[in-house]
Amino acid sequence: MYLIDTNVLSELTKPRPNLGVKNWVVDQPDMYVSVLTLGEIGRGAQALRKRDDRRAERIAAWLEGVRRDFMTRVLPIDERVIDSWVTLPTMRTLPTIDGLIAATAAAHDLTVVTRNTAEFSDLGVRLLNPFAD
Repeated sequence: MYLIDTNVLSELTKPRPNLGVKNWVVDQPDMYVSVLTLGEIGRGAQALRKRDDRRAERIAAWLEGVRRDFMTRVLPIDERVIDSWVTLPTMRTLPTIDGLIAATAAAHDLTVVTRNTAEFSDLGVRLLNPFAD
C-alpha cells in the first residue's frame, strides 16, 4: 500500500504528466494521501490565483475530485502519526511536512511515493519514485 506525496499527485494536474507517474497511478488500487498533501495542493491553487485564476480554478476543481475519490483514504495527523514523527531516525533538520508524511507512512506501514526520495532516504520508510521507475 502506498502514501502519495504532493509532487506525485500534483504531476497529474499537468497537461502532459510524466508517463511513468501516469502509468503507475493507473495500476495502483491501494493508494492513500495525507491530509497535508491535500492542504499543500489547496494552498498552491490559492497562491496561483494571483497569476492565473483559470488554472487555479481547474486545480481547485480537480482537488475536489481527488477528495471525493480518496474520501475513505485520506489519512489524518493523529496521535499515532505524532508518536511516529517524534521517533524518526534523522540527524538533520527536516521540513515538518516531510517528516509528518514519513511518520504517516511509518504509522500505517505504507510506502512513500515521491519524486524527492533523497528527502526521505534516512527516515526508515520504504520509498518508490514513479518518475524514475
